[in-house]
Amino acid sequence: MATTNPHLPVETQCPICHAIENIEVSASGFAQWHAGKNIQDALPELTNVQREQLLSGTCGPCWIDFFNMVPKQHHGQALLELRGWTN
Repeated sequence: MATTNPHLPVETQCPICHAIENIEVSASGFAQWHAGKNIQDALPELTNVQREQLLSGTCGPCWIDFFNMVPKQHHGQALLELRGWTN
């Protein structure tokens, strides 16, 4: 029988607009991140926006407003661009 990696709901609240978001993360990846692994390596299944929400709490729309970011589509995944910087 195959084992499954349980997922945890993680609630974040944007410090700017106070919107509450729930992000489903893998339990093992979340534990690796909290043990010191880089978030992009521990939780590669999350989008850049979701990882930023976990790190700072700031939601995507507030990052766009605050940093004058423009949403950009690339291979079906939304990326954020800030004056030539992309992930």
